[in-house]
Amino acid sequence: MPQVPYPTMKGIRLVLDEIASRSLKAREIAPDSLVDLGYLKEIDSSGFIKALYER
Repeated sequence: MPQVPYPTMKGIRLVLDEIASRSLKAREIAPDSLVDLGYLKEIDSSGFIKALYER
């Protein structure tokens, strides 16, 4: 498991494809429209996560 668990668009697409087997509208959703990495990037760039692993 990576120290900073950034979600991948490929992983989100896999989940949407699975959901699409029950609801075809899931195929129309763009993975990047579901994710806001701003908070995770801010926490990561602040050094907070790195500091957790240094303890």
